[in-house]
Amino acid sequence: MTDVQRSLAADTMIEIQRLRREYGSTVAVDDVTVSFARGRIITLLGENGSGKSTVIKTISGIVEPTSGTVSIDGEKITRFTPNSMRNHGVSVCHQELLVAPNRSIDDNVHLGRHSLWRRSFSRAEQRAQTTAVLAELGAPDLDITAPVGLQPIVVQQLVVIARSLVVEAPVLVLDEPTAALGHAERQALFGVLRGRRDRGVAVILVSHRMDEVLQLSDEVVVLANGHLVGIVQRGDFDEQRLLEMMVA
Repeated sequence: MTDVQRSLAADTMIEIQRLRREYGSTVAVDDVTVSFARGRIITLLGENGSGKSTVIKTISGIVEPTSGTVSIDGEKITRFTPNSMRNHGVSVCHQELLVAPNRSIDDNVHLGRHSLWRRSFSRAEQRAQTTAVLAELGAPDLDITAPVGLQPIVVQQLVVIARSLVVEAPVLVLDEPTAALGHAERQALFGVLRGRRDRGVAVILVSHRMDEVLQLSDEVVVLANGHLVGIVQRGDFDEQRLLEMMVA
């Protein structure tokens, strides 16, 4: 075991062992073993149908493995639901723009954080958190009282990203988060993700943009046809090598 491998093993936040997921007769992923360490930005890379989405949905609690195990911070997961995974410290930014269009930007950033019967924190604290996280993302001047459904797509994308950031979870999962963002918003997000990494968060990223992969990744996990092709560390990959692994 190399020094890097020893360090990553000691800092493992999520460990997936021999993951297999079947949808009827279709095998989406088979025998995938991978870990995600604290203080790292780890990118899942692969073409459509490679198994990236299934791995993300498993970590998010949307799907349950057909076989294999998932452990978070040393605890084996036995219940796969989004709420269970949130309780284990996993915050997810999904690829879809999931917003409540008639509610404010502020309320959308905190969607799901309050119970039906009582608030978890004051309205003033909520507004302060919303303003702070949007400022991090380079959007300090938004009217957070405005309905999110009236905002341009780029703002809605920032709101969905902000929702995953505001909870300050130890595991942050982002599935194609920059699809609707311009250059300035992308660069602001990159800075935020590096900041979370430097504070010890395990950042798990799915992106099809090779420039993002090369800029951000401390580690790249390459999947193809539902199988793990390989795992490469920063300094050991470039665009050519990653493309070759994707089609191997």
